[in-house]
Amino acid sequence: MDYTYKCFKIKQRKNSEFEFLSFVAKAKDIYNWSHADSIEIDKNGIQRQLQKAKWSKITKFFNTHDDNIIPNNVILAFDDDVKKVDKIYDEATMVDFRNDGFELKIDSECPEVFELTINEAIKNNTYIIDGQHRLKGMSEFNDELPVVVSLFININKLNRAFQFLTINNKASKVKTDNIKALISNFDTIEDTLRNRLSTASITAGKFATSIDIVNSDQSSPFYQLLDWANNREGKKIVSTLAIENSLKNIKKTFPELVEDNNENKSLAIDILYNIWNPVINKYNITLDNIEEYVNLFKKANIQAITEYICGKLSDEIVFATEEIDISKPEAPSRYMIGLLNGIPEEFWKTPWKLTGLDNHTGRHTIIKEIIKMKRNINSKKDWFEDLELYKEE
Repeated sequence: MDYTYKCFKIKQRKNSEFEFLSFVAKAKDIYNWSHADSIEIDKNGIQRQLQKAKWSKITKFFNTHDDNIIPNNVILAFDDDVKKVDKIYDEATMVDFRNDGFELKIDSECPEVFELTINEAIKNNTYIIDGQHRLKGMSEFNDELPVVVSLFININKLNRAFQFLTINNKASKVKTDNIKALISNFDTIEDTLRNRLSTASITAGKFATSIDIVNSDQSSPFYQLLDWANNREGKKIVSTLAIENSLKNIKKTFPELVEDNNENKSLAIDILYNIWNPVINKYNITLDNIEEYVNLFKKANIQAITEYICGKLSDEIVFATEEIDISKPEAPSRYMIGLLNGIPEEFWKTPWKLTGLDNHTGRHTIIKEIIKMKRNINSKKDWFEDLELYKEE
């Protein structure tokens, strides 16, 4: 299939040979004729894979509000073999699904505008330098979303690598002070802005904190459950400190999350979700029955289990022979599913008599008791036999 775009040709530096085209294209179409750059590598020198956890957030961003848009451009480049030609190959005569060229002609109606024509067979020779997750997420959205494209037409591999590293190393978050300054000028929009940011899973200082996201995100296991002033529709069951401390523990456990930026905050929240969503699914917990699970959502228990699962995952990373991607749901989820296996609902519903659990020793006691209970079950004993949690103090 051929694609034709009206575009501008830009030569930003007069002493440079490199030129790029600027035009608008549909995200779904771009995804048909381009692919991720092989220069895009992670810390282990392996090509960085497209991650569903990242691109699905883009799709979610568009699904949460009609006014959510991404005006940023994506950056692409032809490889060294792609040359300008008078006529691209017809699909019927194409060899090995390659297309060695692109058409670029001056628009007959406007000399400052060019007309670019390419065929989707050029996909293997067209690289996404920046924006692969944006493009994938936008292409999965129901509507056909237009995207601003910057396409290098004569850049070599060395300069593709330079562009990639420059773009990714220069990325930085918006300073909280700048957000505060914006809000101070628009006091009346604070609640609306918080809701927009939270439902799109974007943290922005006090105006859309991790707590806002965990409480407002419908994919959160703690959706509308936080004991939080902004929880106006749900049940205030879960301590905000339990969530804050659990997120702190996640960041502390995994050194790659130390840097305080939106991407790391989002990944920490994802890990928290991946630990706790199996709990919600196993016991079919809803707003209607959550109050029956009096032990499960205690502050001490949430922190204890989160710490335990993170510790297990961290140990696996240390001894693993292959890289483990902590962003993938199955990484923490399988430990939680294993921990829950065999635990009866009564354990979470029958109030514990032991108090003073909200400290390091108490959290250790909770995990120790869960392990003892599972051993009771495996030994065909009563699950509650000799559990300190149910002994009178």
